[in-house]
Amino acid sequence: MRATLALGLLLLPALLAALWSVLPAPTLPVWYLAALGNEERWLLAAFLGLGAGLASRAARRAPERRVRRLALALAAVSAAAALLLVVREARVVRAALAAGVELAPSEHVLAPWRAAPQPMLTATYREVEGRALELDLYAPTRGSADGRGAPLVVRVHGGSWAFGARDESPHWTRWWTERGAYVAAIDYRLTPPPRWRDATQDVLAAVRWCRREAPRLGVDTDRIVLFGASAGGHLALLAAHGVGEPEFAPSAATDASAFSALRSRDDEALDVLAALGARVSAVVALSPPVVLGIGFETPRPPWYPAALRRTNRVEELLGGTPGDVPELYRVASPLAHVHANSPATFLAHGADDRLVWPANSARLAARLAELAVPHEFLLLPATEHLFERRAGGFATQLVQARLERFLVERGLLDPALLAPALR
Repeated sequence: MRATLALGLLLLPALLAALWSVLPAPTLPVWYLAALGNEERWLLAAFLGLGAGLASRAARRAPERRVRRLALALAAVSAAAALLLVVREARVVRAALAAGVELAPSEHVLAPWRAAPQPMLTATYREVEGRALELDLYAPTRGSADGRGAPLVVRVHGGSWAFGARDESPHWTRWWTERGAYVAAIDYRLTPPPRWRDATQDVLAAVRWCRREAPRLGVDTDRIVLFGASAGGHLALLAAHGVGEPEFAPSAATDASAFSALRSRDDEALDVLAALGARVSAVVALSPPVVLGIGFETPRPPWYPAALRRTNRVEELLGGTPGDVPELYRVASPLAHVHANSPATFLAHGADDRLVWPANSARLAARLAELAVPHEFLLLPATEHLFERRAGGFATQLVQARLERFLVERGLLDPALLAPALR
């Protein structure tokens, strides 16, 4: 009896993880753990399968009927949970096969253990409000094969606009540098107070800094890409599509260091030149909030945990609800800034994302299609928010393979620098 109960307690976390892969977890911290655990389905399934075997064996050997029943029930529940996880993982594998992407189980195992890349330098790209905003610059591990300058990726970290750090998910930085790109991972101003405009201006200032440094680094300014996930994806999209619009015009007073050579010009010319200096060739956003009022117009179901139904992070970002500041909800949403000359846009979103609904990316993709802007929208089956945090995860592998093709087709990555198996 004790052995069966101990086995049940040992299997309980995996059983709950299987349950929370289809239903939202009860609290926000637990939801974060469940979302991350969603990318460990094969491991959880193997563990539950082993547990089902041990419980079945215990049932055969148990002398008491109630112990046998308990062990058999544990075996059945564990086997069912393992099957559920296998079925969900198979959906991702099928999506990869349909896209012509070959997943690497070895990468799933080995990628999390690889050392994080080290920056070649840390620099202040902007001084504003009495603080220095910094970026870490990472050098490509392979040089251009055709003599062109290297691409450069400006990375914008996530964290609900209120937290996070520029060194998050180092496997993505490594992925970019292994494909011949520089990576600039940046700070930006966080909420509170409301920072949607400030943070976007910071991202644009980082792009301008990179353009100024391009000749020294050997960067091709026609191959600059903005990249972000979650809140970072929102800011990357807002900066890429909103550059040049009055809402995001830089201030000569707060960004003077970026324009020391232009001080003799008037303010209007300064803003025009600043906007031109922040243009990018493509933007990549994973699980981005795109329509900031979507949680108000389509509230979460009442059976969702309260933490997943709250809209406090968006309210902090904008300073109120749509009833308080309706125009800000429009202007701060990337959807409002897409135009016919917008940069090429790559979107990936988990179909089971319970924090940032996939309808966000779907709406943006529809608008991009309407305006004939080059884009790709990848909807990942059985995938939650934060999927990109798992180095080597199958959803991450699928996104990286499709993203690689998207960028190569547009000349933003050099196919000669890719591994033979990826060309």
